[in-house]
Amino acid sequence: MTKIFKNKNKTLFVSKADRVLQRGSYAVILSPEFYWVKKVKLPVKRERDALKLAPSIYEGFLPAGEFSYEVRKEGEDFIVIAYDKKKVSAVLDEVFLHKKDIAEVYFAQDALAQIEECTAIDSKAALSNMDGIIIQVPRACTNTQQTLNDVLGAALIGKRKVKLSSFDNTLLSSGDIKIIASIVGLLLMAFLSEYIVYKKALGDLETKRAQIIVEHDLPRTSIQLKSIKKSLLKKFKTQKALRDVLFTLSKITLQKGEYIQSIEESVKETKVKIHVLSKQREGEIKKMFPSSMRIKESQMHENTLSLRIVS
Repeated sequence: MTKIFKNKNKTLFVSKADRVLQRGSYAVILSPEFYWVKKVKLPVKRERDALKLAPSIYEGFLPAGEFSYEVRKEGEDFIVIAYDKKKVSAVLDEVFLHKKDIAEVYFAQDALAQIEECTAIDSKAALSNMDGIIIQVPRACTNTQQTLNDVLGAALIGKRKVKLSSFDNTLLSSGDIKIIASIVGLLLMAFLSEYIVYKKALGDLETKRAQIIVEHDLPRTSIQLKSIKKSLLKKFKTQKALRDVLFTLSKITLQKGEYIQSIEESVKETKVKIHVLSKQREGEIKKMFPSSMRIKESQMHENTLSLRIVS
């Protein structure tokens, strides 16, 4: 059964089996069913140092899940709370018809720490203070007249809110956050300075580039450069093909009275005319060309052998 105490936000103690149908703005106190709590002595003095040890304290004790931890210092001891944010949120989605009605969330360990005697929740369950730990016990184990409604008015609301968002910064104190913010600020300043230096250097290079273009009368646009590149590449291919043909022709064995009459070179092919002594020489000379040079056409006109070579 859900217990309500009127306040700015209605203070509401919630167990896993509760269902809240009435609309409102609630300060929700989570039953100990929602979390695990231990009271331990640790070789540290500050809560944030104890928080770093929390996972090892619960190692092998918790079920499968992604747990977050909170620590409260109590005298020489620490109270360490472990809870699974996703599972708590999932249960609250079932408890509340309208999740937006949840204004704040607290652990019973914090909000009801003032309980000294067994306090009935309903006919089946009660809260009990066991050496500073607020636990939930079966109602049959207690003999008390005090109910939850009697203590909700004094609930410690306003501090120690439970963080159920996906971002958990409980490991960082405000001092840590300030230090990190300062470091980030310094890094940003360093990157900005480097960017300014880079932009200046880039500007100097562009100025020098413009001076070189003017001094040597070089092309100014990428279109001109591409055109020049294309023209030079075409000349290179033509000259390379011509060199290959000339090299091959230099190795051809001509008989006395035979000679090369002409060579015409283009990008696609080479035309060669050779004066030969007989028709028979056509086949002999063609065999002298390597396989990398394909003779596309061969003609004999009187004593002139005309060849079209594609390399």
